[in-house]
Amino acid sequence: MPKANQTARVTRWQERIVAANRIYKEWEESYECKHLTEYYCGKQWRGWGDDEAKDKYVTNLFFPTLEIRLPSLLFYKPQAKCEPRPSRADDLNEQAGARAELCQHTIQTLIDKKETRFQLQTLLALKDAEFRFGLVEVGYSADWVDNPNAGKPLLNERDEAMTDDTGQSIMGPDRIVKSESLYVRRIPPKTFRVSLSGLNVLEENDWCGYYEWHYVEDVKKNPKYRNTADLQAGGSLKDMPALSRDDERERHRGMVKLWKIWDLRGKVKHVIADGAEKFLVEGEPFTYLPLAAIKYCEAPDEWYPVPPTYNWLSPQDEYNESREMQRAHRRRFTRRYTFMDGGIDQSELDKLESGEDGVYAKRNTPDDPIKPVADAPLDGAIWNQLAVIKDDFREVSGVSGDQRGVVETETATQANIVDMRSRIRESSARRQVAEWLGDICHLILCTVREKMQLPFWIKINSDPAAGDVEGMLKTAQLWKEITSTDLGDLDLDISVDVAALSPVSEDQQRLVWNQVLALLTNPTLLLLLMQSEVLLRKTLRMYGITSDAEVKEIQKVGASMLQIQLAMQASAGGGQPGATATAGQPTQPPAGMPAASGMIQ
Repeated sequence: MPKANQTARVTRWQERIVAANRIYKEWEESYECKHLTEYYCGKQWRGWGDDEAKDKYVTNLFFPTLEIRLPSLLFYKPQAKCEPRPSRADDLNEQAGARAELCQHTIQTLIDKKETRFQLQTLLALKDAEFRFGLVEVGYSADWVDNPNAGKPLLNERDEAMTDDTGQSIMGPDRIVKSESLYVRRIPPKTFRVSLSGLNVLEENDWCGYYEWHYVEDVKKNPKYRNTADLQAGGSLKDMPALSRDDERERHRGMVKLWKIWDLRGKVKHVIADGAEKFLVEGEPFTYLPLAAIKYCEAPDEWYPVPPTYNWLSPQDEYNESREMQRAHRRRFTRRYTFMDGGIDQSELDKLESGEDGVYAKRNTPDDPIKPVADAPLDGAIWNQLAVIKDDFREVSGVSGDQRGVVETETATQANIVDMRSRIRESSARRQVAEWLGDICHLILCTVREKMQLPFWIKINSDPAAGDVEGMLKTAQLWKEITSTDLGDLDLDISVDVAALSPVSEDQQRLVWNQVLALLTNPTLLLLLMQSEVLLRKTLRMYGITSDAEVKEIQKVGASMLQIQLAMQASAGGGQPGATATAGQPTQPPAGMPAASGMIQ
C-alpha cells in the first residue's frame, strides 16, 4: 500500500488532535477543573459576576489545606538512590556498584543544580495534580556552531586519524556543540492531550503530546524545523472555544501554536504547526518518553484522573453560603416602624426620623404610638451547621484539625488513632510522589546518557554510613569531571528516599534512631541481640533499618560495647573467677562473640 502524501498525514494527525481536544474538554468541564484552580485563589462564588462576587464572604479552606498538604509530600531537595539491576551475566561484577554510585552522584548533582529548576518545576506540577494532573518533561538543549574542521579526519590523542569498522576515516561533522544543558520543565495540564485509547498507563496509549506558542520568527530560525517558509502567526484556532478565540489570538499575537506529538506505537516524534499542511519535524525516533505524570486518583480505564479537590467544592460552597447568611443578617441596618394614626404629630415624627441622638418627641396617647418592626430571627441551626460543614471538608480533604494545629481529640487514645490513620493516608500520597520523582530521575539519567556530548562536572558526596573515615576527614565533597560514556548502560533501579520528602519524616526517623541507640545501651537486650544475627536483623527491621551496611556496623559496635561492659564487670569483681555481677547482667562473653579490635579484653 503506497504511503500517503505529507499533507494527508498532517491532516490525519490534526483530526486526532481535534478528537483528543473534545475528550479533554468533556473531562475538564465534568470535574470543573477551572473552578478548582479559582477556588484555590479565593474566587469561590460560581455563577456570580466579578463585581458581585468580590463583595461576598469567602472563607478559603482550599488554600490552607493545600499549603499544609504539599510540604509534607515534597520537601526541597530529594535524595536519589541507584541500585544495580543485572540484566545479563557480565553485569554481575564488582564495578556494577561503583557505576551505580557514579550515576547516583550525577543525578543528584543535576537535581541540586539551580539551572535545572528541579525544585520549582516539580512543586508546580505537584500543585497541578491537585486540580488536574501533574506533568513534567526532562529535556536537553544545546548551542551549535559551525565546525572549522568539518570534512577533515578526526584525530585521537596520538594525532592519528580515527577510522570506523570498515577502515574508513571518520570525518568531522558540519556543526558541533558549543554548550549544552539539561532541564526539567512543568507542562501545563491544559495543553496536554492523550489519544482516544485513554489507558491509565501513559506509555500504553497510541500517542500523547502537548502544544506550545512560539514566535514565528523563532520557529523559522530553528535549524531543526523544516517547511517554515509559509508559516503564519495565529494558526487556525479551530479547536478553541468560541468565547475565548479573540482572547487567545490577542495574547499570542505574532505567535504560532506548535504541537509536539510522541507516536508511542511507532516510537517517533512529530512537530506540527496548527493550521499548517506540512510537518515541521516528522518521524524523529526516540527510545524513551521524556514525560513523567503524577495522578492521585485514577479513574478506571481512563487516563484523565479524578481531581482530589473536586470533592471539596460542595462543602466549601456550603460554608461560604452559611457565613454570608450570617454576615448579611448582622449587617442589616434598615430600621422600620409602625405608628398609630393621630397618636403623634407629624412634626414630632420628623424629629425621630432626622433628629440627633437623644431627641425626644411628644405623643398624644397614653399608649405607645410607635413600635419597631422586629428583625427576622436567625435560626440557631445555622451556627451549629458550620461545625458539621467543616467536619465534612476535613473528611473529604484528609487534612485533620490536628495537622492544622488545632487539637480536636479529647483523649490520648483517640489522638493516637487519628494520628495513625492520618499517617497511613499521607504515606500513601508520599509514596506516589516518591515514585514520580524516581521516574523523573530515571529520565534525567537517560537524557544524560543519550544526548550529553561534552564533559561535565559532578559532585561526589561522602557517605557517612560507608565507614570511609579517612576520606571524610580529608573532604566531605569532591568534584569530578566525567562524560556520558562513563555512566555506561547498566540497568538501574532509581528511587527517591521517602523520608527525605518531609521534615516530619525526618523527626520520626530521628525518634526511631534514638530508640535503636537505647537498645544498644541496655546490657540485657544487647546480649540477647548479639547472640543471634537473625534476631538482630528482625529487631532492626521493625525500626525500619534494612541496610546491610548499617546492620553490620550496628553489630560491630554492639559487640564492642558488650565487651567493654564485661570488662568493667570483671574489674568491679576484682577479676576473681567467683566474682558476681549485677543482677540481670552477664559475667562472661557469650560463645562465639566476635572480638572487637582495640577494646579491653
